[in-house]
Amino acid sequence: MKKLITEEDIASLVSVTDPQYAPDGRRAAYVRTKVNDKRDSYSSAIMVYDTESGTSNPWTFGDNKNSSPRWSPDGRRLAFVSDREDGVPQLYIIDAAGGEAERAADIPWGVADPIWAPDGRSVLVSVSLTSAERADEKEKKKQDDMSR
Repeated sequence: MKKLITEEDIASLVSVTDPQYAPDGRRAAYVRTKVNDKRDSYSSAIMVYDTESGTSNPWTFGDNKNSSPRWSPDGRRLAFVSDREDGVPQLYIIDAAGGEAERAADIPWGVADPIWAPDGRSVLVSVSLTSAERADEKEKKKQDDMSR
């Protein structure tokens, strides 16, 4: 007789997505997502797989959503998107040699899809706006303000 899927089975699932090789091919960053029972949601971490040792290590921690890891062209930094500070996804950059990730954007609407410039000096991101919003505004307007 086949076993039915239980709530515990679903809660134990882990997904691995968005693999990105470092330019030298010695590491690969990816997103590991799993159920977060405490928040009744999902949490995701940026993981880095070392191709020589065959091991993976977390580069982000906590109950947040981290996504879109992208290596700089020289492989010295990793850009990613995280909602770690205020629940709004922002761009962060971490040094591949170690240390804490630094917030590199403060956009009220949040960001997505980081892309490094070929020279590694800047990162482009996507921002979703309504027709009444402007990217250079410092605060996100309330829905009531936009109908005026």
